[in-house]
Amino acid sequence: MLSLYAEQQIASDYMLSESQLACGDVNKDGHVDSLDASDILSYYSYVQTGGTDSLDNFLNS
Repeated sequence: MLSLYAEQQIASDYMLSESQLACGDVNKDGHVDSLDASDILSYYSYVQTGGTDSLDNFLNS
C-alpha cells in the first residue's frame, strides 16, 4: 500500500482502484495520504513488537 501511495504522489494522473482506496484509507477520511501511511507504519511497528490488537482497535485506542 505504501508503494501505491508513493506512486500516487509522483504521478498526478495515477488513480487508486476502489478496493485499493478501501484498503489504504485506514482512517476512513476518503483519502489515501500521509496520515494513512503513518498509521500503517505505526501499526506495523506495533505488530512487530508483539502487539495483537486488530488495526481498527489499534487506531481507535
